[in-house]
Amino acid sequence: MARLKELDYSTIPECDVVVKYINKRYKTGLNTNIYVIGLSGTGKSSTSQRLSEKIIEDREKDYEVRIVDSFLHLLKAVITSKSGDIIIIEEVSVLFPSKRAMAEENVNVGKVLDTCRKRNLCIISNAPLWPSIDSHMRAMGHILIETLKIVMKHQIVVSKFHRLQTNPLTGKTYRHTMQRSGRDINRLFTKKPNEEKWEEYETSKDKFMDELYKRMEFKQKKKKEK
Repeated sequence: MARLKELDYSTIPECDVVVKYINKRYKTGLNTNIYVIGLSGTGKSSTSQRLSEKIIEDREKDYEVRIVDSFLHLLKAVITSKSGDIIIIEEVSVLFPSKRAMAEENVNVGKVLDTCRKRNLCIISNAPLWPSIDSHMRAMGHILIETLKIVMKHQIVVSKFHRLQTNPLTGKTYRHTMQRSGRDINRLFTKKPNEEKWEEYETSKDKFMDELYKRMEFKQKKKKEK
């Protein structure tokens, strides 16, 4: 880990291998499901947003990025998105628990993800732990990014990544190292997202907490009345 701190990040392309892979798939009509995992405070949301910016920068025209934190928001985003748009799903493991707990919802999620595939939408989902993501959703993944740490000195997030491949017979998912110029690469870094977009994201989190408090307060009031 000490070696990472000594790197001159200005000489290293920012998440170039992952971006090229995603956009190569897009040009051939294939969508990409990316999972960003990591412990709290390691930069999952920042990486998700910055990656979406770099994907769009590498394309010839602009596309929209939508951040969703509920199944209803996801449905709306899928319905209103056009081919090439990017949807970021916040805390996907909380949104969609295990199939035993929420069987109907997971069936619906499978159908939604299949629609994303048909519409060629790029999906970036983040969660703290890989096993906490539903197994069906994991099997549909193409890229796994694990955020390792935030390097405050350089204002970047350092992560490791792999290309995913699931065996349909066994259900086992394999991780493959990708390459840059013939050399294996399993680390990437991402800078801080667009300041304005990041502020919007932070504001939306505050708004969510306010709305959640009001819902819980109303629920508690009704419980006492009953």
